[in-house]
Amino acid sequence: MADKLHTFVRTLKARTDEGKVNWQPTVEEGTYQAAFPNYLVKIWTRQTGYNQGEEGVCLAILNKDGTVVEQFDDDTLRATGFDK
Repeated sequence: MADKLHTFVRTLKARTDEGKVNWQPTVEEGTYQAAFPNYLVKIWTRQTGYNQGEEGVCLAILNKDGTVVEQFDDDTLRATGFDK
């Protein structure tokens, strides 16, 4: 499962860097979302437990019905061996 998660994050970042992901602000301050044909991705920052006083990134994947099917943060990625 970790490999799939890592691939998803790398692909999302690459497509964002290429300008291919249309991130839109939401009504929640500091939260952005991008819609895809079968799902929606939300991203936001929060205080991280990894390094106190630093902000971490959280990401949620929602299905067409708006149900969260996966949610993780940068602490989770580090714990699964993610290397930028």
